[in-house]
Amino acid sequence: MRRIFSILGPFDLYGATGSDPLQRSRRDLVVQIFRLVDYPENLEVSVAALHAIADMADSPVFAAATPHSTHKLYSILEAAGELPSIMEAFVRRLEREETEQVSLISGDGRGWHERAHDEEGFIASFGLSNLVRLQIVDFLIRNVSKPGYNLAHYLLGFNPSLTTCAATILHPSSHEGVQFSCLHLVLELLAFGLGHPSTPIVALDHPSFGLKCYELLVALLSNPRTSRATANYLRDQEDFFRKQLVFVAREPVDLTDIGYTILEMQQKAALLKGAMLDLHTSMAEGAWSYARKLSTVLARGTIGEKESAEAPLDAGQSLVAVMMSSVESVLTSEYLSALPSVVHDQIVSAAGSLVRANAKISQLVLASLDRIPYDRQAILSIQSHLVTSIVPVIGRLQANQSADHVILENCAALSVAIASGFFRRVDSAELPILSGDEVSALAAGAIRGILRPDSNLPCRGYLYSVICEASHLMSQDASGLSSLKSLLSKEHVRLIEIAAVDSVVPAVDADGWKTMATTFLRDMICLIPDVSPIDRLVRIGYIKNLVASVRIDDNTMISVINPSCQTLNSLFLWRSRFALLQKLASEPLGGERLLEAGLIDTIVGLRVLDWHRTVDSQEFTSPNAALAEHRWHLVLLPLARLLLILATDSTGVIFNSVSALVSNRSIVFESLIRFKLQFPSSDEHLELVSLISQLFAQTASPQTRLARLSILSHLLTRTISSSAEREWCESVSSIINTCVRLMATCISADQTVQILNFNNESTDGGNRSTMISLSLLIAILDGSIAMIKRSASKVHLTTIEAVLLILLLSIERHSSADSMQKEVDIRHLSAAASPSFELLQPLTTKDKEDYLLIGNLLKDLRRLTARSGAPGNQDIFQ
Repeated sequence: MRRIFSILGPFDLYGATGSDPLQRSRRDLVVQIFRLVDYPENLEVSVAALHAIADMADSPVFAAATPHSTHKLYSILEAAGELPSIMEAFVRRLEREETEQVSLISGDGRGWHERAHDEEGFIASFGLSNLVRLQIVDFLIRNVSKPGYNLAHYLLGFNPSLTTCAATILHPSSHEGVQFSCLHLVLELLAFGLGHPSTPIVALDHPSFGLKCYELLVALLSNPRTSRATANYLRDQEDFFRKQLVFVAREPVDLTDIGYTILEMQQKAALLKGAMLDLHTSMAEGAWSYARKLSTVLARGTIGEKESAEAPLDAGQSLVAVMMSSVESVLTSEYLSALPSVVHDQIVSAAGSLVRANAKISQLVLASLDRIPYDRQAILSIQSHLVTSIVPVIGRLQANQSADHVILENCAALSVAIASGFFRRVDSAELPILSGDEVSALAAGAIRGILRPDSNLPCRGYLYSVICEASHLMSQDASGLSSLKSLLSKEHVRLIEIAAVDSVVPAVDADGWKTMATTFLRDMICLIPDVSPIDRLVRIGYIKNLVASVRIDDNTMISVINPSCQTLNSLFLWRSRFALLQKLASEPLGGERLLEAGLIDTIVGLRVLDWHRTVDSQEFTSPNAALAEHRWHLVLLPLARLLLILATDSTGVIFNSVSALVSNRSIVFESLIRFKLQFPSSDEHLELVSLISQLFAQTASPQTRLARLSILSHLLTRTISSSAEREWCESVSSIINTCVRLMATCISADQTVQILNFNNESTDGGNRSTMISLSLLIAILDGSIAMIKRSASKVHLTTIEAVLLILLLSIERHSSADSMQKEVDIRHLSAAASPSFELLQPLTTKDKEDYLLIGNLLKDLRRLTARSGAPGNQDIFQ
């Protein structure tokens, strides 16, 4: 081979440094080399010529001057008038074939490129015609993605308008003057024999060439400049992928030849990649009818006419499942274990590529069904078919000792594709859900995969997600949930320990997998409430590691807040860790164990809490500043949730620690309520303010109660004014409830405190003797009554109770020495509150404890106003 490749050696093709490669003599030499591509007298010359052509195409000497100009090789051939003859030469050589020997892969793992160059006997056994065809397709693949218009684009039939993204591919039979191109021939060869058992199929009889052809289509469909034209031609002129998938994908794997087995799996993986790109492009182009048919072929294996949204779908077997079975048959073959390690690894790699392609196209089909014009029952039929046909294969693959990491990872990814694509529809009451047996089969396979000693973090990460998805689905099915709990309970000790290690593993770029492990760990604690893992997690040192990871993540969160940070995986990990901490804190003895592990001290020392004070005000422009502050709120939100859970222990050491923390960081919390915020602009922002207001109120001591009430009164005023024209959401209701109840607590605990301003004058919170106007208090009462009429809520009932108590105690403790002034104030209160009390009166007739308390408060108010002697007051509260 070295002799063949040195045939062109004497020619100084590029010339000396600085010389012009487009000199007349060198242009003639380039043309001569291209004429040697089809040299039937000695195909070794053709091999050498194609090697030189590939070398020239890669050389910067011939590169296009700009991304929108043409490659110089194309210009040379165009100027010489040789383009049509060169096209014919390439097409003729692609069409020539001979019996292909499959031994392309040697025992030491070298491919055909290396073997053709190094082994003198390789070409003789493989066939020169076959080698020339591989070289041509390889040349096309390597050059279609290069900038500018080049010879590969011409040979494939793209017109020069490719540089303006207006490329088209025309068929010679329907357009006069269109030359038959290499792409036309490739598609014709791949389609030859489909549907006719007696006719050989090129992809099967010439597996190495068939693989290269599929890879060429993938390259064209994945390139932005060629994808649209290629997809349109394949769809409109050829209906290519539907036919290929039905006939080629169903061929059984031939285990008698290992080289063929590898090539076949690689072929099917490339075919699936191409079909996925075709489906994606079709949907982007709005070709919904074609997308529906292609997805039906993938899910059902049918190519008949019963594919409309109205007609029932044929009950064929999923092509994805068929190819998964092919992988299974290969991995369980008795020949596999006896192979050399290099060849074994190549087979496993090929199988992994096929499973990966299955996973990606299954995910695309499932995720896009809502956009394809199927009826809802057809969608469920496709989904159920994919699940029931693939899940058993997944379970067996995960139990197979021949499987490698690449198989396990992609098999797990396929599980997630199926689970997430189907389970996300469980909120729709119209659609049936999977049976408990089907979910159990999926979960059982995932559990086996997690427990495998040779599984790795990405594999387990995928499988954690499968179980979490399954638990979400089974939350609506008592029988299925019981079955899932039973499966998890049998191995809960090992599962918890493995997930605990994975969630804090010091691996680089593993935040996504650690997030999945942490989420799974939390779900395990929720799913098996009778098994408290706290002590076990303490014994294996996990609680301390989890707390330490929060400390380590502190600097990362500061980086995430910066708008220039593009990936938020570390933020998702931070939130999942705090979700787990919240669950642990709510468990018996959980708060104590977290306190012993140093959680409170860690939170006190978090630098991210002080981000708003340390950031340079000039660092961000206005939009970036808003984004940075929003991310800061997302970081603080799970932290606030955790602190509120810990603060519910209102008498113990944990409560004292949380109270000290809030006091220590009061400036941060006050800034969120008073200074930095005008009014929350997002749901997360609003919830954060609600949580902090609850923390302020819950941890307030008798000495700090009035000071914190003064701060919260600002928030209350802004909240009411901003919510006057809309229905209160949960966070708004919570903020109002917290503030009003704290006011009621203050006025109840200290007889010298007067909260209410009878004159309706605006208050700024600075005067601690009056912190809320009468009109604002009545607005709160009216809003709470309106919310109760929509849906009775404990929050709104307790808000009404607090408002009535404030009114009652304010009348009792009226501070005016002037009896006439007191009478005027009470008359004013009665007149202002009368409409609200009329709306409230019907609620007091309900036979519930909360409503009875409201009724008693109204009676006390009536009694006090009647005793005041103000005319008309006796009838106001009747």
